[in-house]
Amino acid sequence: MVEKAFGEEKSFNIHKMRKFVGKLKRRTPYYLQKGAPAALKEIWSKKLFTRPSQYLVYHLFSHLLLKPYFCAKRLFNFSKGNNQFHKLKTDLILRDQIHPEYISTFQLFDKSHWENRHQYLYHKSMIHCLSLLSSSSDAVNLLNDKYQFSLFCMENDITIPTTFGWVNSAGQLSFDSIHLKNIDDFVVKPFVGNSGKGFTLFEFDTKLQSYITGRKDQPIGKDTLGDILKRLAIDSKTDLLIQEKIVHHPIFEKLGNGALTTIRVLSILDKNGKVKLFSPILIVPQNSARLSFMHKGAAGISMDLGSGRMMNFIANGKDASAELKKRVNQNFGLPYWDELKSLLIKAHGLLNEIPLIGWDVAISKTGIKLIEGNSNPSLDIHQLPPQEPMIGTEFYYLLMDHLRK
Repeated sequence: MVEKAFGEEKSFNIHKMRKFVGKLKRRTPYYLQKGAPAALKEIWSKKLFTRPSQYLVYHLFSHLLLKPYFCAKRLFNFSKGNNQFHKLKTDLILRDQIHPEYISTFQLFDKSHWENRHQYLYHKSMIHCLSLLSSSSDAVNLLNDKYQFSLFCMENDITIPTTFGWVNSAGQLSFDSIHLKNIDDFVVKPFVGNSGKGFTLFEFDTKLQSYITGRKDQPIGKDTLGDILKRLAIDSKTDLLIQEKIVHHPIFEKLGNGALTTIRVLSILDKNGKVKLFSPILIVPQNSARLSFMHKGAAGISMDLGSGRMMNFIANGKDASAELKKRVNQNFGLPYWDELKSLLIKAHGLLNEIPLIGWDVAISKTGIKLIEGNSNPSLDIHQLPPQEPMIGTEFYYLLMDHLRK
């Protein structure tokens, strides 16, 4: 019995160590670019040491181990493959203190982007600053819990996808199986999570008289659906929210593959507590992509905030459909644009303990549906070429005001 307990503890420690090493690889090198403005450097360093955390560990690891490693690699010419690429990579790490992943993300191999490399607010370098903006706010907890957020939106007349119910990690459903049989297409997602993790789409096939999930599961009949949902929650050890599948506005049908098209928008409070919106991006799934994420095969288009018109493809849009390219060239405008802006201003105004929020919104045939908000949104997507770097913009100065507090 003692041996078994010791074995379990050892296995647990190895699992924790592997998880930490995985995070270390993803997060490092962790430091601010050398060419950043002095004011940002001061705030960045102060925040790093204000409340020592994993990011301080990442920063020390980057300086004490990664830098000497890359110095040795350059000195003894250990690089393999494309030497020019490896030279660029080591220059970024040693000379500029920029994560090498941004070579491709911001197309730094292009001369004009390379010259602007110190003007980006690199999200991988800013995580500790953004996470401290509203780390102790009750509003953040509400925003991060999709179920509580859905209740909040319903109480405040903010339109969201219809919530059918939930199933908790103990396998308890919030409604009976008779009610469940009346639901056709719906989505299941964890109460807490982002980036589509744990998201499952259930679509009812009238010919098979069963649900198809897009996974390798067998078709699911309505009689067994309740048991399947319970098992899904128990196996994932998480509470799951059950909501309607949003059907986007008909204008999006020919632009992508039929999967939900969404809009990402940043909102930030100014000195007077007024909500200001920035950098809307239309995200249209292409080819086999099922979720609206550009790194998973969706096309991104920058939008004009004032008019709601399509402006430019982000990261060139090479995989975009012919119809989408045509609409972008025509500066096509989206419906319900003023309503979308008003809804986001209202929502953030009610959550004014949070300085910065990144929103995901859908436009349906009947209007706007707010999907979720993120209190620590990625800034990278809002700076992808041909969009401009954020340092020196109005958004940057508003963010700096909050970081100084």
